[in-house]
Amino acid sequence: MKRIAIIVAIMLAVATNVEAQNLRLGEKVPAISLDSELGKELNLGTKEYVCMIFIHSESTPCIDAFANMGDVRTTLLENLDIVLVTAEQRDIESDIAQRIDTLGMTLAFDTERKTFKSFGINYVPYCVIFDKRRCKAQWFGPVKQLNRDIILEITNN
Repeated sequence: MKRIAIIVAIMLAVATNVEAQNLRLGEKVPAISLDSELGKELNLGTKEYVCMIFIHSESTPCIDAFANMGDVRTTLLENLDIVLVTAEQRDIESDIAQRIDTLGMTLAFDTERKTFKSFGINYVPYCVIFDKRRCKAQWFGPVKQLNRDIILEITNN
């Protein structure tokens, strides 16, 4: 009887934690549909890698993450094109820039939440780094887990 109870408990634990993941390392990133100052196609700058950071300007974890980035921010700006993606309305762009330092970054709007859904984003701040030419995911996870070594390893600098 104990074995059956243990097996049932394990099955329940596994069943409640299993979710479909929309993103896998080394595989093509999902469709990106954003409105930004660079246009719908989001043809980014000259750098080989793109760092998309999903945010909400009123989220305390987002504001704190940007305030505490330190040398990670500098390394990001030197090695990747950074796009901040929000599901907020475009008319609050200046408010977002006041709450979160967006200097050197592109602010993009996903008001229809298409990109949030295609990437499976359930919480912010969340970061996805991908190779722009091949659109292959190189790293993804919470912004607080991103560090200088990860960025340099991805960009091979």
